[in-house]
Amino acid sequence: MGAVMLLTLIAASIAGSASDIFVAPNGSDQGNGSKAAPFRTLERALAVPRSEKPLTIWLRAGEYFVRKPLHVASADSNLSIVADGKGLPVLSGGILIEGWKKQGAVWTATVPDGVNVNQVFVNGVRYRRPRFPESGYFNVREIDASADRAKNGEKSIGFRAGDIDASWHDLNAIEVLVFQNWTITRLPIAKVDAAKNWVEFTGATIGAPWAL
Repeated sequence: MGAVMLLTLIAASIAGSASDIFVAPNGSDQGNGSKAAPFRTLERALAVPRSEKPLTIWLRAGEYFVRKPLHVASADSNLSIVADGKGLPVLSGGILIEGWKKQGAVWTATVPDGVNVNQVFVNGVRYRRPRFPESGYFNVREIDASADRAKNGEKSIGFRAGDIDASWHDLNAIEVLVFQNWTITRLPIAKVDAAKNWVEFTGATIGAPWAL
């Protein structure tokens, strides 16, 4: 069984020593991790070779975007990850989107490949995603009567003309929210048959007794 270690993030005053590494949102992973040249990421600080002596990683206030799980093991038993006491450091599993450009009344930015965006925070505030229709709901026009709905749920549905447009930009990034008895299923679109007004999903709703 692997060693279990508790990493505690606490506020304290800085007491610099050779066993200290500093990290700051405006630092650089090409730095040396000193107070004057802090690293930018916690991953870089954890990768520094260390002896068996206790080591403290000091996090300055701000947001740190962590793309992968942080791995610690028995070699990290003498490690402390500590807030520097001058504000709140936040470890976020989100992705910082940069390079915003204004096109008319719309702000746009390029999202890294392989990233599905299902929520956006601006200055710490969660923004509502665009929805269609702006109010109310559409109704399902038809279901697949041949499917084993009780076992597998709904993997596709028929919609009324105009409810879903096969020419929408980035169609596979659009989700359909299907309301059922006591549940809501969020289904990304796989493809749309514009001639038949039929949409297929990448997954399925919950089966009976919660089917449509």
